Amino acid sequence: MVSTKSLIILLTSLGVILTSSKTNYQPNKIKNAPQYIQTSPKKEKITIAQAKTDPAKRQAYLDQLVANTTIPYCNGIIYDNDGNKILEHTHQDLITQNVDAKTIDFILNTRKQQMQEHPYLAITPHSYFTRRKNEPGKIFFGPDIFKREAYQNDADFKATIAHETRHLLQHAKGLPFDYLLGKDLKEQFASGNISMEDFEMVGELDAYFTVLEEIKNGKYLVSQQYAAIITNQYNSLRKNIEQHLTTTNTTLNKIFLTTALNKLKM
Repeated sequence: MVSTKSLIILLTSLGVILTSSKTNYQPNKIKNAPQYIQTSPKKEKITIAQAKTDPAKRQAYLDQLVANTTIPYCNGIIYDNDGNKILEHTHQDLITQNVDAKTIDFILNTRKQQMQEHPYLAITPHSYFTRRKNEPGKIFFGPDIFKREAYQNDADFKATIAHETRHLLQHAKGLPFDYLLGKDLKEQFASGNISMEDFEMVGELDAYFTVLEEIKNGKYLVSQQYAAIITNQYNSLRKNIEQHLTTTNTTLNKIFLTTALNKLKM
């Protein structure tokens, strides 16, 4: 049986419907994969400076960044000014999964505490119950991301959306090489064959690697400061995984981490 603590890790790391009333997402299936096209009406252009100083403009700014853009496995990009939207999303998601009321309260209270101690910038909440089932999800942006000096232009935010979009793909289809883990992730976690912490680190490494490759290829003309920060995060994750590789005591976990380091090498 997976512990409540383990359930929290998966629910908070890396979807019950909370789209903005100002945003219209229309599904369009391509190659049997859920695709959502952001089709907000054209409005006066909002600059990043306006979005940083005026919380009321932030949802429209995010909508503007993805206008007329098809985003695989995404059914909403949500600005969450006070954390209530992601809490409601999590609550409804847990109810859908038939999680008992006591556990739901525990998870929601834990998430509230986590957000108070470590406000999130952007996140794609998910559960292992829906992983690999082609289920779309949402990307949430918190207010702190608009306070960070590293986010200097639209491309910095677009690259962050791409990072979170990679997580949506991971949730819907699996990591590029998590076929190594077999069909039942829940059982692998419960048995200790795979470390949840390692699994989440590899997911983050894959997302950073993907976006850094796109930056290198000129898709996102990000600021130097933003590029430096995510490069440092990528390198730090690799070092952490390398360290975990020296201490893991299961063959499957070792194969999984080694494959990740080899496949996700700049």
